[in-house]
Amino acid sequence: MEYIEIIGQVLFGGYFLFAGINHFTKVNMMTEYTRMHGIPAPKFGVLVSGALLVFGGSVIVLGYMPYMQYALLALIVTLIPIIMFMHPFWKETEPQSKMNQMQHMLKGMALLGATFMLYGMLVIF
Repeated sequence: MEYIEIIGQVLFGGYFLFAGINHFTKVNMMTEYTRMHGIPAPKFGVLVSGALLVFGGSVIVLGYMPYMQYALLALIVTLIPIIMFMHPFWKETEPQSKMNQMQHMLKGMALLGATFMLYGMLVIF
């Protein structure tokens, strides 16, 4: 069972770690995408969300329990506005774009749900 948990940590945390690193390596592209969605201070938002994703992802990958609660909260705080403001499929008129944005929104909701479950399990146990 221990190996399954390690694989889960690497896959789940690695997703966030990789996404956070992308915020820094592709900051100009992500800033422009964020600007297109009308987010105020888009570069600041990209950098802050990137830092929160790197923090959360790396703590999960490493399984560093003293900071796990904070890492999960950082991911929750990051995922909620991303879901709400960065993937508004309901605003899209072109069917392919609408479907693409809906898939991103649903992926974000699944990740948020898993993060809430982990947080709940951590707080309860």
